[in-house]
Amino acid sequence: MISTPFFFGLSELFPIGRINMVRRPEQICIHTLNQIKHYTPISHAHLMLQFAKMLGAEVIITSSSDEKLELAQRLGADHAINYRSEPDWAKAARRLTNGRGVDHVVEVGGADTLQQSIASVALGGHIHLIGVLSGFVNDLNVAEVFATNARLHGITVGSRLMFENMIRAMALHETHPIIDRTLDITECREAFSLMERGGHFGKIVVTH
Repeated sequence: MISTPFFFGLSELFPIGRINMVRRPEQICIHTLNQIKHYTPISHAHLMLQFAKMLGAEVIITSSSDEKLELAQRLGADHAINYRSEPDWAKAARRLTNGRGVDHVVEVGGADTLQQSIASVALGGHIHLIGVLSGFVNDLNVAEVFATNARLHGITVGSRLMFENMIRAMALHETHPIIDRTLDITECREAFSLMERGGHFGKIVVTH
């Protein structure tokens, strides 16, 4: 079982490059939730980061891990926010954009974090919802959506044409997924344990 770029790649490209939404020098906030059990979106975020930089965007990335934020900055992230030390990360994102807000937010949290994504987005900005890790239902202040004229996009996986375009772009720019480690199929228990702990940055590959 090997992680392929179709899901772990195209779903990251979709919010960044769909219909050429992201243009230089727009600002993108890629939000991750490292404390969610069994899942570490920073493993997706590194590809989103690479695609965003490929398009010339300025990238803000969030995480609860300073170590992973440092690794993201080595990959090209322009700014890093630790949402554990700065729970109001939307305010921090606005501060980094001189109060303007970000043009695009990649939202993985869902119920518990969508309000902050709305608060962080610029006038006419886009919120790309690719996950609901913190839940499906919560109260939402919709007035903030009206205030910013923000657009909310639900994202799944793209088309075959998008996949082919993604592969061509990755080849042209020599973009490679980050592999945290490669384990043999006999080490599946260790692989799942590592994912549960959120102890990886990038992909865990299991071979047989």
